[in-house]
Amino acid sequence: MPPAKLARLQELAALWDVEVSVLGTFTGDQRLVVRYAGAVVADLPMDFLHDGLPQRRMRAVYREQNKIKDSRLDVPALAANLQSSIFNLDSSILSLLSHPTIASKEAIVRTYDHEVRGGTLVRPFVGPALDGPGDAAVLKPLDTWDHDRAFALSNGINPLLGLVDPYAMAVSGVDEAVRNAVAVGGDPDRLSLLDNFCWGNPNLSGSAGCVGAYVSGLLRRRGRLRHALHFGQGQPLQRVQRQAHPRHAAHLGHRHRAGHAARRHLRPQAGR
Repeated sequence: MPPAKLARLQELAALWDVEVSVLGTFTGDQRLVVRYAGAVVADLPMDFLHDGLPQRRMRAVYREQNKIKDSRLDVPALAANLQSSIFNLDSSILSLLSHPTIASKEAIVRTYDHEVRGGTLVRPFVGPALDGPGDAAVLKPLDTWDHDRAFALSNGINPLLGLVDPYAMAVSGVDEAVRNAVAVGGDPDRLSLLDNFCWGNPNLSGSAGCVGAYVSGLLRRRGRLRHALHFGQGQPLQRVQRQAHPRHAAHLGHRHRAGHAARRHLRPQAGR
């Protein structure tokens, strides 16, 4: 922050009730010096601060999954169920819509505040009754009504696929986040991606190998789409009641013009 612009920053922080503090200044001597009550309490060279920690070396082994133990991924069984009801369109649609992956998450979403300073243009639920899940949110920050730009915030996640192929899970998650952003009018050429993941024990070579496969898929998909990619907070050792979570990751994307915000829903037929 240039010193000449500090006062303006403090004015903006006060306007939005955001705390801001001056932590120090850049001196150019390549050292971090911390003082408390006039006394030096820390004095470290910057090369040690950034590169002094020895890098951890871990063993990673990745083996493709040959057997699917999760009944939710039993493709032959799913195909048989679909075949038995394929001629009954009504029951097939109801069966799909009632699946946990597709069913409305309204009971959960309603417990969170999704109105961001009155700038939410496209909300989590759309349709004639505003009870159908939307593809993504569109946000228009305050004091930006002098132009038509806004943010589309989408996400993608596929933990069940991660049980079989972490590489494919990464590709699928990015694709879903991009498609959801485009569905509300987002520009696919102006997306930024943020990755967050929860995983198993990284000390196990198999788990570390799956992380490597996942990152490879993420980087490959990112390279094809030419999007900015930011790695967020990773959470290893996610375990509940002695059982590991399905490894999973979420991807977020952003950005488009407010005038093109789209809300998708099924339109009822006349007279029904």
